[in-house]
Formats: sequence, structure tokens, C-alpha cells
Amino acid sequence: MKISKLIHPELIKVELETVIPEEIQEVLKPEIRVERIKELLVKEFVEILDLSGKVQSSNKLYLDLLNRERKASTAIGHGVAIPHVRTMHVREMVMAFAKSVEGYEYDSPDGQRVHLFFIMVSPTYDDNLYLKVYKELAGLLQYEELREKLVYASSVQEVIGAIQKWE
Repeated sequence: MKISKLIHPELIKVELETVIPEEIQEVLKPEIRVERIKELLVKEFVEILDLSGKVQSSNKLYLDLLNRERKASTAIGHGVAIPHVRTMHVREMVMAFAKSVEGYEYDSPDGQRVHLFFIMVSPTYDDNLYLKVYKELAGLLQYEELREKLVYASSVQEVIGAIQKWE
């Protein structure tokens, strides 16, 4: 399973645009601050996924992704998160990539900011592909050199090239 074939160029965002308002940055309780940050980021993730033409309801997909994050963070450490959900609000599996050089607080198990976001959504009946892709992605992301190249990639082509080199 080639990850580079699943992430279409129009679904790659080389720098997230989400700006965290000062009133959210100043929230003292970390869990409330991170929840608000995730709400803003998930909104942008859904906007990216919507470009695929496979999203049936952006609002419902937003709620599904957000509720998935509320159950347990999808951050896996080393500056990486894989926001994912199985939902009835997409026609087929869609995968996107977004990054931030500065990174965001995202309730990562290692306490680090998250810079790389691989977003996966799939219909509820598509378990095999979903699990296969997740496993492949987790395997790829173990390589520090790949993660670093992705963080500093300045174009869609650099992102795709970095992933292809490690597949």
C-alpha cells in the first residue's frame, strides 16, 4: 500500500493556516486550551478533505472527527498526529496531509507540539483498507529523517517525494 498514491496533491497543505486566538492561548487549564485548539484545527482538516469531493456532509464529518479526538488523542508522539475516523459522511476513504513548522499543542503522549497531521476518513464498512493504511503510515513515521523532511518541505512535490523515498 503506497501512502503517496492515497494522498492527492490537492489534499496536501504545506502550512496550516489555523491561528490560535490569544484568548485561547491564555486559557490556564491545558485540557481546555488543547480542546479549543483541536476544534479550530479539525475545522481546517475538514476544509482540506472537502476538496476531494468525497465528503457528503462537512458539518457531520467535523463532529465525527472532533468526537473521535475527544475519546482519545490521535497524536502518536514525535510531532505526529493521525486524526482518523470511520464515518458515514464520506463516499470512500480519503487521506490528507497538513503540517505546521511551528506546531500545535495537541495532547501528544510525549508532550511535544504536533507538526505533521495525516488525516484519514473512511466509510464505516471499509475496515480492511483503513487498518492497512494506518499500519503502513505508522511504520513510515517511525523514521526521524522522514519526519524532519516533511516538517520542512516547502512544496507539495517535496512532501510527495519525501514519502515516496521512504515507501
